[in-house]
Amino acid sequence: MILIVDTVRQAGEHLELNKAVVESLIENDRKVVFLTSRDYWESFSASMRERMEFQSTERLSSGLVGTLRSLILLVSIALFRRKYNRIVFLSSITYSSFLLSVLSYLGLIRPRVFVFLHEVSYIDSIKVSAKCAGYFLKSALSIGLRNRGKFLIVGAYIKCELERRVNFNRSSTVFIEHPTSISPYHEPKKALKSIKFAAIGVQCDEKHSYKIETVADYNRELVNAGAMSLSTIGRLDYIHDLKVPVNHVGLEYDTYLMPFDDFELFILDQHYLLFFLGKEYDLKTSGTIFDAVKYQKPIIALSCNLIDFYFEKFGNIGHVYRCIDDMKSGIASLCENFDQELYSLQVRNLTEIKKQTSGIQFRREIQQLIVCKE
Repeated sequence: MILIVDTVRQAGEHLELNKAVVESLIENDRKVVFLTSRDYWESFSASMRERMEFQSTERLSSGLVGTLRSLILLVSIALFRRKYNRIVFLSSITYSSFLLSVLSYLGLIRPRVFVFLHEVSYIDSIKVSAKCAGYFLKSALSIGLRNRGKFLIVGAYIKCELERRVNFNRSSTVFIEHPTSISPYHEPKKALKSIKFAAIGVQCDEKHSYKIETVADYNRELVNAGAMSLSTIGRLDYIHDLKVPVNHVGLEYDTYLMPFDDFELFILDQHYLLFFLGKEYDLKTSGTIFDAVKYQKPIIALSCNLIDFYFEKFGNIGHVYRCIDDMKSGIASLCENFDQELYSLQVRNLTEIKKQTSGIQFRREIQQLIVCKE
């Protein structure tokens, strides 16, 4: 019997990834129990929920009280739910990961434990609280998990970055690539009157999302002439300038995240997806990179370790610029001299990558790691 745990995520968060993990575990009518908040439980489709047993808990907040409650819940799960032969934590705070590694090292945990780590970037943080969390995370990765348990890190490129920073336990740390879900093939958009660019997902300072305003201001004449449109599609978490010609789609919604169907429709209407990521993403996964693959939308990005890794791995999937000034003028050039043949080539390349990173392949990998090895 498998216990899946997530007490961290809000409704709709990390859904693409977590759906793929859960789908892997419920195949072949395996007995699966999902311990999570009702809001997060209801983020999954009815057909998936019918194949699992739901155990309700509340989403635990951050801060001292939330951390203490998370640790108490973790101990009760790891030590006293022994009827499960596998426990999968879809999300885990760093202190929980450290405690799990210690309990595992002491031989106190009977089930095999699998922990998805999404806070690896704390290792590089200069903020006191995050730096402290990063210390405990480095310790957890060094200790590892016994009984063939695994820490799972999503993002193949993170391995290269982590090797430079941490002497992690290689036998219990696994790096897997983010999946792309099965979706129909989308014909390349034809360049008609306007070329459409959008930054997708949560828009925030950490992603340097505000730089879209610099691009828009530079290309104001093209935007006003209708030759170009610039949008953000997702929740807006940075202080934005409404005088700059950027369409912030997320402002039209009161919900924490946009409804998925609307999110998808807006993406499909774009020609290119924009990325302004920097060194902050050296140890982070960007699911939106794989949204670009999923929807076959060529990428316009600033150079950084993450972007450079995937362009080297995947080939010609868009355009990378050294700095924001190069990007501003490069986007203007794309609009004024749109190359349909090059654009179609990039879309075809993304279509092939989509096959290689499909959810089917991801589920096989998860099953091999968690389910198949006795």
